[in-house]
Amino acid sequence: MVEINEYYSLGEEAAESGDSVDTTTAKKKSNNKGKRKNKRRFSEEQIQSLETMFESKTKLEARQKLQLAVELGLQPRQVAIWFQNKRARWKSKQLEREYSILRAQYDALLANFESVNKEKQSLMKQLSKMVDLLERQDLVSKDGFEGETKCVKDEAKSTASDQSGENSEWWEFWP
Repeated sequence: MVEINEYYSLGEEAAESGDSVDTTTAKKKSNNKGKRKNKRRFSEEQIQSLETMFESKTKLEARQKLQLAVELGLQPRQVAIWFQNKRARWKSKQLEREYSILRAQYDALLANFESVNKEKQSLMKQLSKMVDLLERQDLVSKDGFEGETKCVKDEAKSTASDQSGENSEWWEFWP
């Protein structure tokens, strides 16, 4: 079994020798059955070329794949698998970026909601105090304003009880 240090030194030797060989090979036992599997690594130039091509086109047609494979000295299957893996990694990173953006937006909305909720509670307390003050002062005059004042008191009470939010969920307040 080839150890990790030996594996990387094999790749460095191939790179230092300047071989036109595109991949380095190390033999590795798999599944303890004595089978040997070739592990191939792309050279820096190949990776750079593949990355450049991926930036311009994330999916290659068969002809483009074959042309790129010939240019890099690889098998078309290797190019296809590299692009497939790269697309999967790219999609994962894209999802992570989108998640972090959505999470930040959610956190901002939550903070805003909590702020609005606190402000609502404060206003509800003020309204309650005003209703109590109106009830205590008995500003009803004998000139016919009694009905109007009573209406204002009743409306303030119903608004206070409706907007207390004790029996409702937060999403019921959103338009």
